[in-house]
Amino acid sequence: MNNNANIDKNYETYYKRGNYSKVYPTEFVMRAFLQTKLPGLKMEKPSADSKILEVGFGDGRNTVFLCEQGWDVSGVEITQGICDQTEERMRKLGFRNFRFAVGRNSRLPFPDNSFDYLLASHACYYLDDGETFMDNMKEYARVLKKNAYAIFDVIHIRPDVKDDINIMNNAEKKEDCYIIRNDPLGIRNGYRFKAFETRDEVVDYLSPLFFNFSIGTADNNFFGVTERLFWVVCQAK
Repeated sequence: MNNNANIDKNYETYYKRGNYSKVYPTEFVMRAFLQTKLPGLKMEKPSADSKILEVGFGDGRNTVFLCEQGWDVSGVEITQGICDQTEERMRKLGFRNFRFAVGRNSRLPFPDNSFDYLLASHACYYLDDGETFMDNMKEYARVLKKNAYAIFDVIHIRPDVKDDINIMNNAEKKEDCYIIRNDPLGIRNGYRFKAFETRDEVVDYLSPLFFNFSIGTADNNFFGVTERLFWVVCQAK
């Protein structure tokens, strides 16, 4: 079984185990979409007919939030099992303004220029076998309309203290990415991911595809589970 198949099986089991009746959205997602006076955020808020794609929706915590706003929501996950169990939760909660499909970061099952917004919370930096972070970003740009917005987070590392965030603990450096070796969730070992050291590195990497960058940061310690992130909002060229 290759790494992609392992990840598919592990994540499907993980989300099934945590199949709660209610879930709650990620804070940076709510702030990006709802708050209108954040001084460092350059993003127009969605209109009533906006089409939004959520990549890696998982247990649906952000999907519920997006649907509550009345927007036209599509979602992509890596297995049909994840799609089915989250769809069941959404329908039990009374939502119908969404559609789910199976896909990957680098293979989204939608035509070119389909969406006004793309959200990827804790998702875009994972790399399938034989693929790069740029492959993921090219696919994001492909399905977005010109000037449409991408909203996502990427891992922020500091070279002097790489191991202080859990995903970097004993991570193996491989050319342009890292391999997870000591996953606190116990499901991602062997999977590859992209990380960045500075804001300028993020902008330089993505500038061939996107412009008008807004970048925030997070440095969290959830009682021993730690993360450091860049929050990124930008527009497709």
